[in-house]
Amino acid sequence: MTLQPLTELDNISPNPSSSHTPQMPRWFLQLLVGLAGLVFVVVSVFFVRYLFNPRPIEELISPDLSLDTPPHYLGSIYNVNHPVGVAVSPDGDRIYVSESGGERLVQVFDRRGQELGALVPATMWPVERSPVYLAVSSDGLVLVTDRSRHLISIYAPDGILKAEYDPGWSPLGVRFDQDGMLLITDVSSGHNTVRQLALNSAANRFLTPTLSEVGPILGENRDGPGQLNFPNSAVRDALGRIYVSDGNNWRIAVWDSNGDFLYHFGTGAGVESVSLPRGLFIDRRQRLYVVDASAHKVKVFGLEGDVPEFLFSFGDLGTGDENLQYPTDIAVDQHGRIYIADRENNRVQIWTY
Repeated sequence: MTLQPLTELDNISPNPSSSHTPQMPRWFLQLLVGLAGLVFVVVSVFFVRYLFNPRPIEELISPDLSLDTPPHYLGSIYNVNHPVGVAVSPDGDRIYVSESGGERLVQVFDRRGQELGALVPATMWPVERSPVYLAVSSDGLVLVTDRSRHLISIYAPDGILKAEYDPGWSPLGVRFDQDGMLLITDVSSGHNTVRQLALNSAANRFLTPTLSEVGPILGENRDGPGQLNFPNSAVRDALGRIYVSDGNNWRIAVWDSNGDFLYHFGTGAGVESVSLPRGLFIDRRQRLYVVDASAHKVKVFGLEGDVPEFLFSFGDLGTGDENLQYPTDIAVDQHGRIYIADRENNRVQIWTY
């Protein structure tokens, strides 16, 4: 048997009828390896973010949307009786809801909407109490205004009543600003003002938290510039400006960081007008949320400029998903989840971006 030289074997032409699979180009293999590496890096980043700040996947991967993109309806907490106030703990794991019907309690839910219990009431009979608005401090203390008893109740994170503050006037709306200062509306007859208070939260659990008034009192009773008629809520933006829902004057009033009155907005007949403003909230992107009870909507304004800019509204009258019936309050957690006290639908709606 005679072997062919190697050079002759190399020069043999393949049989065109035989099967042959061409090899992938080297550049294509490099591209696949690069894409696989990119996917690994992205997954690793999300995994590390989740370890340090556990959140639902949709919140981890959602991009930063533009300021004028409305949120979408996520769900509702239904087992509440005519809710009027809503607040969220700093970590977003506790939702507090005040009820104006039934037992008139402050109900507590977890992030999934599961009922955890209620704050221990100071009075035995429901007819004796009327919890309205709420706020939660950075260390978890829960403040509740009581419309019937004209008091501010302070609860520990475990729900036990720690103290009651009698200011000698009628507190209604209560909000913490970014520095931990309290803005509380006073609807005493003939007053209708906004007061600023400091909370001594008493880090030592054996001490009693206290409140003390600081700063100027804003507004006075009437309907002129810088005057208020049944203010429901007051909030402060990153520049120190204070926004007040001037409920029965159908507008939002604004003061500067020195306590000087600036202007009103929200009057008129356009989409940016407010007819019966109640709860207010400013989120971390400096968007002002205004609950308009009689329009059955939430109206959102950007606060980056000298004058608030109307961005969008959401909600409409009805009983179905995304509908509202006389909403009264709103809160936004650190992840952008929005909670709305949908009073006449006996639920708290949850929206998200």
